[in-house]
Amino acid sequence: MTDAICTLTLWALLSGIAAEYDLPVEPVYQLVMAESIGDPLAVGDNGKALGLAQFHQDTFKWMARLYGMVYRLPDDAYDSEKALRLLCAALADGRGGHWTGWRRVPSQFVPGRGDRIWRNTEESRLDALGVR
Repeated sequence: MTDAICTLTLWALLSGIAAEYDLPVEPVYQLVMAESIGDPLAVGDNGKALGLAQFHQDTFKWMARLYGMVYRLPDDAYDSEKALRLLCAALADGRGGHWTGWRRVPSQFVPGRGDRIWRNTEESRLDALGVR
């Protein structure tokens, strides 16, 4: 039962934040699950990637500055709301190519090449991620 409650809580939190950025929740949710299986304390990529969205520390700092968010590492990378807010800001700004988790998202949930989340992503990166 705990996993179901955690999943519902994550869905509810993400639904609200995604709506603020005019993003469909399902692809963002699928990306989060592919990156961290919904674990806000996840550490991956040999200790370089942190939290729900698996931000590398340099990327986290850069994106937080870019979007005017005052976040501290490592604590805020593990804060579900802050990590999801930064992820959604980045996706809404066309920086979806920063997450390799798209490779593990079922294809029906991966936005097509014309979607705005890829606006700042090179074609070769889209090819590597398998984006159609």
